Amino acid sequence: MTPIILTDRDDPFMMKHKFILSHEGKTETIIANIIKDKNYPDIRDQKCSGWFYFPSNKDLIYLEEGMRHRLDGPAYYKPNNEFIIYFKNDVYHRIGGPAVNKSYYIDGQPYDNNQYWNHKEVLNWKVNTILQL
Repeated sequence: MTPIILTDRDDPFMMKHKFILSHEGKTETIIANIIKDKNYPDIRDQKCSGWFYFPSNKDLIYLEEGMRHRLDGPAYYKPNNEFIIYFKNDVYHRIGGPAVNKSYYIDGQPYDNNQYWNHKEVLNWKVNTILQL
């Protein structure tokens, strides 16, 4: 990843940190850029991509072109898996389970349990998952 310069004199990627994330039986090791003295809104317009850790509020966020976006797993973690959120294009989104806490969202639109599991995209995901067995 090429460093993004936030100001004419500051390189925010002075340090990186290794994290081991575990969620729903999957474990991954990631390297995150540590961003000191800034929060997510401060770097959003920089169109950064990759994992970023913000020590000030202990947010671990995956960004793609400045947006919280990740389709193969959560894009937002709090320490010790206390809080995990799935995003697509900076809105709550997950096909195959709840996007945030026990709440279901598709493209930022909330759904109750019954509506969600009967949604066309979720039904397609179920069929494809079964066909891959």
